[in-house]
Amino acid sequence: KQWYQRRVRGLCFQILRASLAGGYVNFGVFRLYGDDCHVNAIDMFIKLLGSLPERALLEYPKLSVAYYSLMDVVTQDHLTLLGNVDNTVLVYILSTLAEGVASVDVTI
Repeated sequence: KQWYQRRVRGLCFQILRASLAGGYVNFGVFRLYGDDCHVNAIDMFIKLLGSLPERALLEYPKLSVAYYSLMDVVTQDHLTLLGNVDNTVLVYILSTLAEGVASVDVTI
C-alpha cells in the first residue's frame, strides 16, 4: 500500500510539473478573470507535501526526481503562490531543498 501511495504522489508531481511547465496556459489570465484553479493546483501540491515524510524523498529516487523537478518549476515561475503557505510548509520545503542540494545523487 505504501509503495502505491508513493507512486501515485510521484505521478501527481509529474503531471503537475508538465501542466505548469508545458506552456499550455498563460497563468496570468487566471488571476485576470478571477479563476482560482491555478491556486487550487498549487494548494493540492502543498497538501501532498504534508502527507509525504522528508526521508521518503531521498529513499525513493523516482519520487525525489519528480519532487525536485516540480519544485524547480514552482520556484522559477510560480513563486508568488508559495508566499501564502504556512510557516511549517515553508520550513519543510526549504529543508527538503537543502537535503537535495546536499545529496550526492546527480539526478536531483
